[in-house]
Amino acid sequence: MGSPFQTKITPRHRRFDQLDERWTSQVLALTRDLTDPESGISLLEQGVSNGVKGGGTFEIILALSSAGSLTALKGALRLWLRRDKDRHIEVRYTDSNGEQTVVIEGSMDNDAVDRLFEGIAKRLES
Repeated sequence: MGSPFQTKITPRHRRFDQLDERWTSQVLALTRDLTDPESGISLLEQGVSNGVKGGGTFEIILALSSAGSLTALKGALRLWLRRDKDRHIEVRYTDSNGEQTVVIEGSMDNDAVDRLFEGIAKRLES
């Protein structure tokens, strides 16, 4: 097994402001789901980053350490996204080409998402 893979998750909603109390409670629920002790996912940091216009964005920084943690991440994100069609998630990570961003919406069934999880799996194996 290789070193833990770090990724930054930024949940977003088309209708709620990032700091809306109703939205932050949904994001905190996602964080709890992602960092369930059984998941193998470690929470490195969470909080609000300041935006240019005084607003902020809720960010969750995670470390994945095994294939099981990757499976848990994929399952938790899929369930969370299916609960509300106006949700989407930006996933940022760094690879040999620099920082990459993948936006995940809806069913998570698209080539970019498949490549994201395949790439993470390879990093975890090395």
